[in-house]
Amino acid sequence: MYIRMLNFQTIGNKKAEATMIMDTMMPIIKSQKGCKECMFMHDNDGSYALLVFWETKENADAAAGVIGPNMLPALNKISMEPVTPLLFEVYQPAFA
Repeated sequence: MYIRMLNFQTIGNKKAEATMIMDTMMPIIKSQKGCKECMFMHDNDGSYALLVFWETKENADAAAGVIGPNMLPALNKISMEPVTPLLFEVYQPAFA
């Protein structure tokens, strides 16, 4: 399993704008092949994170070509710094 993470800080109080972007994009993300889960989180200080759980790296990479061009420009308009998606492979130890 892989997790794509976007972490960003907004310029001022942009909760409504961030939520509107996610309301638009999350159904598109969830409809992509291999998407297992999608979560949007925020705190009171204007910090936000989007976590998307993917079955495979190939699924995550294929979806990035659909999601990124639509979502990143919108997020970059409200964030303090350019949003850079990160991809992590999830380590799951085998137990005896």
